[in-house]
Amino acid sequence: MNKSYIIGAVVVLAVALLAWVGLSGRSVDQTDDNDNNTASTSLRELITGGKAVQCQFSSTEAGSESTGEVFVASAAKMRADFTAKIEGKDQVGHMIMKDQKVFVWLDGEAQGVTMAVPEDGTQTGDNKTPLNFDDKNVSYDCDSWRVDDSKFVEPTTVKFMDLAGLVGAGASASVSAGATANPPQCAACDQLAGAQKAQCRTALKCQ
Repeated sequence: MNKSYIIGAVVVLAVALLAWVGLSGRSVDQTDDNDNNTASTSLRELITGGKAVQCQFSSTEAGSESTGEVFVASAAKMRADFTAKIEGKDQVGHMIMKDQKVFVWLDGEAQGVTMAVPEDGTQTGDNKTPLNFDDKNVSYDCDSWRVDDSKFVEPTTVKFMDLAGLVGAGASASVSAGATANPPQCAACDQLAGAQKAQCRTALKCQ
């Protein structure tokens, strides 16, 4: 994959993972460690409930499958390790959210993307989320987790580029070149479907 496509792919994953963090309240099974009873709760409640959890997840969309694991220390501090299909190939990626920032990178790549966590979010009922996508094709399996701070350290071998700077540079290049086509990064958004595709193209200001 060329450099522009790699950057676009990382952006796609960042947008998709932020969406996953803000998914609406479909119920999942959580085992209560105190009495071994199983209770029904939403993923949002697990993340914002003040308890550290570790979740396995899988998602299917338009015939493509993504799987991974999420480690939640708090609503503002979490990590996701995942495998997703990009340009027809399985790619292993990672996301760390902490200190109001998100870091996303792919295995084997020297560049990643960082961005600020949206503060206002999208209103959904009584809850605000960074993004809000339909989660009907996502399944979860969550358990309690003893927080390991080493999970929230981004790699020093990866150079993280600010998403806002990438978007601005891409837009300036398109204007100066007089081009009407979308920047190469936008092509990666087209690998998604439905609302995810629209959110990704909006984040990159694709035409």
